[in-house]
Amino acid sequence: MRNTSRNNRAFSIIEALLVLAVMAAIGGVVMIAVSKTTQVAQTTKLDQDVAVLNSAVRMFKANGGKIANSWKVAKVLDELKTKADIATGTRIAGLRGTMLDPRIEAIDETFEEAGSGEPKALWDSVNHRFYVSKAPVRGVKRFAMNTAKAETGAESRARTVNLALSGGDGWVWNFTDNPSNTRNAPRSPDGSLAPNGNGSGNGSGNPLPPGGPLQLNPPVGTGGTYDLVQFPITFSLENQNPSGSSVIMVSTDGVNWAEYSNAILAQAATTKIYSFADSIDDSQWIDSDIMTATIDFNKVPLQIGLAFDKSSYHYGDLGGAFIGGGTPGSGANRGLITLVNPGMVPSALMNSDNFRVQYTYDGSSPLGGNATSGVPFSGTWATQPVPVGHGLWGQSGSTITVSAVAKSLNDTYIDSSPVHTRTLAIERIQLREAVATVYGGRVALSLVTQYHDMPVGARVVFNVNGVDPGNVNGEPTSGVLYSGGQISLEEDQILVARVYAPSGYNNWFLTSAPVTIHGDTLGGGGEEEESEDPTLVTNNGLVCGQLEVDTSSFLAEFGFGTTDGHVHRYDDKFQTTSVDFFNVLDSALHNISRDITDPNTRFKLIIANPDLSIGGRIVINTPAAGASSSFVGVRSYASTELEDLPVFSLGGVAGTTRLSDLQISFDQNVAPAGGIIPTTTEAVRKNIPGRNGEWRNGALTIQAVRVNADGSPAFTTDVALSAGGVQGVARSGLLWEATLFLNASTSYDQNLIWNPGQPSAVCDNPEDCCGGGGGDPGDEWLISGFAGGLFSHPTGDANINTNLIGSQTSSYFQWGTRYSSSTTANHADFEGSIFDGVGVGDRFLLGSMEYRNGTTYLGTNATAVDFSIDIAFMGGAVTKTFDYSFGLFSTPNNTGSAYGDADYFRLTDIQSSATVSIFGVDYRLDLAFGQTSNNGFSTIDEFHIFENSTGYGELWGTIVRF
Repeated sequence: MRNTSRNNRAFSIIEALLVLAVMAAIGGVVMIAVSKTTQVAQTTKLDQDVAVLNSAVRMFKANGGKIANSWKVAKVLDELKTKADIATGTRIAGLRGTMLDPRIEAIDETFEEAGSGEPKALWDSVNHRFYVSKAPVRGVKRFAMNTAKAETGAESRARTVNLALSGGDGWVWNFTDNPSNTRNAPRSPDGSLAPNGNGSGNGSGNPLPPGGPLQLNPPVGTGGTYDLVQFPITFSLENQNPSGSSVIMVSTDGVNWAEYSNAILAQAATTKIYSFADSIDDSQWIDSDIMTATIDFNKVPLQIGLAFDKSSYHYGDLGGAFIGGGTPGSGANRGLITLVNPGMVPSALMNSDNFRVQYTYDGSSPLGGNATSGVPFSGTWATQPVPVGHGLWGQSGSTITVSAVAKSLNDTYIDSSPVHTRTLAIERIQLREAVATVYGGRVALSLVTQYHDMPVGARVVFNVNGVDPGNVNGEPTSGVLYSGGQISLEEDQILVARVYAPSGYNNWFLTSAPVTIHGDTLGGGGEEEESEDPTLVTNNGLVCGQLEVDTSSFLAEFGFGTTDGHVHRYDDKFQTTSVDFFNVLDSALHNISRDITDPNTRFKLIIANPDLSIGGRIVINTPAAGASSSFVGVRSYASTELEDLPVFSLGGVAGTTRLSDLQISFDQNVAPAGGIIPTTTEAVRKNIPGRNGEWRNGALTIQAVRVNADGSPAFTTDVALSAGGVQGVARSGLLWEATLFLNASTSYDQNLIWNPGQPSAVCDNPEDCCGGGGGDPGDEWLISGFAGGLFSHPTGDANINTNLIGSQTSSYFQWGTRYSSSTTANHADFEGSIFDGVGVGDRFLLGSMEYRNGTTYLGTNATAVDFSIDIAFMGGAVTKTFDYSFGLFSTPNNTGSAYGDADYFRLTDIQSSATVSIFGVDYRLDLAFGQTSNNGFSTIDEFHIFENSTGYGELWGTIVRF
């Protein structure tokens, strides 16, 4: 049919069908939009609305409409409501009007609703389609008809004409009036014609047959932005045209083209890939438009962690040596910088040419040129040590502030990490007063060394005119440096002495209190003869008893034995409760190195009678002076099988451990507590058997026994001769031996009541052994020891995510799935403390808790976790585990107050159900939280930390009689 007037012509059949389809689709949207249904129906409505809108999008594009990748939902809906303008509307062989009712609008979710898990509609800006998702991002919760909107006329847009009406005679498929039938070749970005590829169309300008060619659809291929480590990216193209109609041509510069056959590998740089569908038959098909896909990369944002094993350090931690303290700690590697996201850095960039670690010690920016650089790395990088030795603190400062960063040296691909800062403090050690020993009218000064906290190089300064040497910033203001020997003191003179830190280390120590000796109390001047047994001005030996020490290098027969050295009242004579077997303080005794003269001699160390002297503590090659790991209880050591003991030598010959430190020590209160065997010198030296046949009358005995060059034993032992342990007493192969015991007026071999761990009942003289009658020692005792804490068995949400699985335990506990790559999970880290001089009812520091309040997904958190405190009392002689539980509370963050929104730990059982027996009396351990850092707060049973903060809190304990 031919129309007489283009302005009044009727719809063609195709036009009518298309109009009916669009009207049906629009009607479906309206009907669903106005219905009020249940939530299930609303979800169904959303699915149907999305399907209808996607149909409208397809018809819009099929009838000349264009959609840009940058458009958002509102812009897409607005364009679907437009109509073709007059210039193109008269030539479109399809729909010219709107694809969507102008009153349709999108109702967006709120930010709170976005994370609810409810379905929402999202727009795929690359593939030009709507889809339904439950992702935690903000979308359209429904499409609705806004009846308040007036039906105004639709805006006009120019549309691309693919199937055009004849401009002359009105026949739909008559293209004879087209100005050109030249093949619509694609153009490159610079405007030049792109090559024809291998297409076989004529492209000659000959008239096209009736009906004309159709333009091909461009290839489908999605660009995007990817993490750098994902490169090279595989980029694929899909031909959306009928089979045999075309091939895909690709180019990376828009000029040089090649036929696409395999996926393209895009390297780590911004890459543009141009493509078009090239017609095989130009008489049927016109080349498609050029599609441009951009493949870009995300720069790597470096992330580091900065951690130190402690928040404060004492002199020995960082390499300072103590008198008699063995090997000091090292300050070289107390801190670590950790690369948190190594998986985001491609291996080709994992080296010091692309980024490096830098840090400062004064809080200044580590990005500057004055920062210290870490050790170069290549290939892999996990941690970087950060030294904090004495020299970095100066001679007056009490803190240093370490600032660290991973600095990018390749800004194209890598961003520097945020700067991390930690402030460290000095744990100042209080120097002990000098010991004044009086010899008639003369005085000798000595240092207290048995506690391993007196530094090598400590200075004693004194005056004899009664003037305090003073203390200004750790230095004396007057006086004479003591260099040893005896000081003559006249009756009218007054000696005042103080102990000072080694020169240059004043900020690590607190000067001792003064010691004062009046000359008129000495009973004579400097001309008096030296007394045989000096009077001890202070008492740092055992309370209620005297420590006796013997050494020997040969095996004794029962009843006929002897020793090669004995010192009576060793503790009182030298003001100590510790015996250093490399530096015995009396020449009558033998150092171990005196009897083992060949440094290549191999030997093992064994202990006998540990169950009698349970308060003994052994020190072997202590790693750090004063550290809790520097000693173990003798019973613990004696429980190690002979074959599992290390092989030592004094020279460290190959295959052995060099023995450099060997000590046995006791708590001062070990005698009234029954922690050391009471016996007599005669019974020990003659090797009179103990009550059950024990070696040397039950005295605590340590022996060095010979080992062959191949590691096999060159000794034999007899377990029956030892009270406790599995190692026994040497019956051959002895190299050296030492015994320690409590001197008593009655020998242990007599059948008197005495129970290890309870007050002694074998002493005739109560002043020697404190009480003599046994029984309850009361609550006057003091304990020392160390604590450690372990998390275990977390419970919580359905999708709980923690680092502890099954029966795993750790002092570090992490829980929750972090919300994004820029947030962190929650964690807690417990560090135990050393304690000393703690009595029953005293509150003492068990350790500190680091707590991170992170941002995590709902449903992934822990709500409770078990926590056990392991405590070694009496220096390791008594050990016990106390069990507790923490409740973990994540607040909803809706109060508007940092205090109200803070997450927190809660102790659900402050009092442990476990008890420990000490000296025959049961005690329990009660817990409480103490002070916190300024980004948190605490109550007795709760520890709070503000949102997205890391803070620290103290955990305190109290020993309570049960």
